[in-house]
Amino acid sequence: MEELWDRLRARFSQALDSIHLRRRPAEVDVTAAPVDVAAPVEVVAPPTDQTGSAAPAASSTPEELPRRRGLIPHWAIWTAAGVLVLLVVVVLVIALWPSGAAVRVPDLAGLDRAAAVERAQVLGLRLRVRDTKFSDVVPAGGVVAQSPKAGSVVREGAVVTVDLSAGSETFAMPDVIGVRLEAARQTLRDAGLDVTFVTVASDAAEGTVISASPSAGTSVTVGETVRLSVAAGVGTTGTVVPSDLSGLTFVLDPAFPPASLTADINFDVARRVRALLEAAHARVVLTRSVTDTPDTATEADRLRRAKETTSTAFVQLYVVTSGTIGLQVQSLPGTGTPSAVYKSSKTLATAITTAFRADFPSTTTTTAVSAPMLKDYGGTAARIRLGSSGSNADKLNFSDAIWADSVARAIYSAIARTYGAD
Repeated sequence: MEELWDRLRARFSQALDSIHLRRRPAEVDVTAAPVDVAAPVEVVAPPTDQTGSAAPAASSTPEELPRRRGLIPHWAIWTAAGVLVLLVVVVLVIALWPSGAAVRVPDLAGLDRAAAVERAQVLGLRLRVRDTKFSDVVPAGGVVAQSPKAGSVVREGAVVTVDLSAGSETFAMPDVIGVRLEAARQTLRDAGLDVTFVTVASDAAEGTVISASPSAGTSVTVGETVRLSVAAGVGTTGTVVPSDLSGLTFVLDPAFPPASLTADINFDVARRVRALLEAAHARVVLTRSVTDTPDTATEADRLRRAKETTSTAFVQLYVVTSGTIGLQVQSLPGTGTPSAVYKSSKTLATAITTAFRADFPSTTTTTAVSAPMLKDYGGTAARIRLGSSGSNADKLNFSDAIWADSVARAIYSAIARTYGAD
């Protein structure tokens, strides 16, 4: 290659020199003796022919010499230049072309990850997992897509990216009845389901699943929420604590739910709590009726109705539209609240939290900073967030009568233990 390069370069240089010589002006010998203008000039008579007539004068313009042709034709020069350019391109392609032998990409569809990696390595290729996708055809963990496609030719050492199957998006609900709660939750979560649960009184072994919604075998979708009912042991839940609340009055404020909810869960729970309290001989006042609307029972209207009643405690129920989900108990803040009211409110909120966590371990607590009705009420008060309308899990609970009954029983038990007489 280098010898050919040197020969072409030499020929190209010769061609350039030839062109230079053809265009160079004639040289004048500046060393010749100068002409003496003072020297006498001999006048020579023009030649005559045989008749005595003067011969025609020679032309004053010298005859133009024929033009000298170059040593190398133009076409040869351009051909040589083209060859040089082609050689440069070939050299660059060779330098930039990846090393290694050519390999045909194998078909990895349907193989699990381990088998796909092994097959790629045998051919000197590397495998990289890019994403997971649902597939009704390829089992979970199998290859559902690859790039480059099977049959493509690549160099040894190239990377083949694949997408793995996440399994079918729709599948049959697993049967977890009789399984311990933690094992059931793990099974359902591994299948891509969200899990909530409530504890109920049962003769079954404590901590085991006694029912599930949706039921086993029902078609479910990845991301769907499953609600489990778990045995709490005989007498530990679902049993109303016998109590006498005679002479006591309690105000329940079921705030209006978000418009996106079709069920009035706040009023439903409040109605259930009222039934339990009245069964214990307490007087209960609801700040609105089931026929009221946000226009006929504004927050100011409900607060006025609450303050018209001398009560032992005030409990508000509400639902948020977004944010943290699940049950939450809120008490009055210590700042700006009379000490006696703060302490009694804290005691009630703590009792409700304890009762909730027996059935709903994920219950949280906080201070009701932005709850003007609680502060303006002026007495012992607590606020209960039942959940969020933006949560599928919470909306599933809102449509479940068993869940609403469990929440109502927990609120009643907290009030009965705080104010009742055994």
